[in-house]
Amino acid sequence: AKPTVDLAIKTAMADGVASNYMFPHFQSYSILGVDGNNNFRIVTSSEKVLYAFVLARAPGRTATTSAAQTLDNVQTLELRLNGRAYPSQNYVALKGTTEDKARAYADLMRYMSRGYDYSSGIPLSYEEWEKTSIYAFDMTSQPEAIGMSSPATVELKAVTDAQVEWSVCVLSEKRVQVNYQGSSAVVLVN
Repeated sequence: AKPTVDLAIKTAMADGVASNYMFPHFQSYSILGVDGNNNFRIVTSSEKVLYAFVLARAPGRTATTSAAQTLDNVQTLELRLNGRAYPSQNYVALKGTTEDKARAYADLMRYMSRGYDYSSGIPLSYEEWEKTSIYAFDMTSQPEAIGMSSPATVELKAVTDAQVEWSVCVLSEKRVQVNYQGSSAVVLVN
């Protein structure tokens, strides 16, 4: 009789208890761009986008071309999250050796060095980054969307002087809630 009472007490205590868990979620999108003005919209399955990473790859790659190879053909680049521009000061001169290009590299290094000691070395040299230019967009400073549960819209705006294949990776925050109802658990993923 004791195990039955113990189970009844545990069931009564657990009834209505909810546990929330947060975890990172990555989604990637590939878009064939055009020579000139590029404007694409991506509707994500997440409401809370934290970062986005953009890679402008050379289209029509062969077996001898690296999948990560980029060319120096992106002139301007910005992302918009639900209409808000990132970075707040757009990259308007990315071609060649420019201040904006150095700023784009610094933005990626800031993301890669989160929680690390700079004295442990640089994870990616500027020369390596120029061969595979990955642009990082920090979207963590967005206003809280109270009561809003619709998917986020990421818009890519760029000007190129050649056709590119855009790869956009969106890092978002997913929430999982586990509700205990008696002896069973109900899992809700947002």
